[in-house]
Amino acid sequence: MRNTVQSVKFMDALAAQTVLGNSELRLMHSEDTLNLKVVCGQKPYATNGAWDEATGTAKWSQTMAPNRTLPVVCFALWSTPNREFQDQHFGQILLADEELVLYTVWYRSLKPEEADQWDRFLAGLRPGGGLAAAIKAFRFADDPKPDPNGPKKMPGSLADTPRGLLLQKLASPVKKAS
Repeated sequence: MRNTVQSVKFMDALAAQTVLGNSELRLMHSEDTLNLKVVCGQKPYATNGAWDEATGTAKWSQTMAPNRTLPVVCFALWSTPNREFQDQHFGQILLADEELVLYTVWYRSLKPEEADQWDRFLAGLRPGGGLAAAIKAFRFADDPKPDPNGPKKMPGSLADTPRGLLLQKLASPVKKAS
């Protein structure tokens, strides 16, 4: 009789473990599926989902295993250039996608007086032959001054990040941003 009671307790424990998911034996195993669709109208420049051009949506479908330790992560990254501003000052879209995000992060890190200097500089830019030279020449008021004994070597500038992004795009063949 005593063995029968122990067997019942063992079966109860096994059943409880199985139902609660604490056992290697999965009599009632199920998986959930996550289906996600984001209507965005613009193709993300990076995503772990699938882009559907016809519907303007990013889509994900993930099977989520039981006892997962990490959450399911769906991501998509976009940036939307100000076409009118860039056309007016650069003659084309230079910053889009990841480059625009890098520029925005840089710009948001500026102190108010630095942002004012940069905004005034950009407002004066016009498309044409002198655009690259103007971008190369810009320096913030507080940037280190060149060494008079070595004028060919310019010290680093707070403007190096946007300068590099803009000049790289000016040097590459014109490509319209989507």
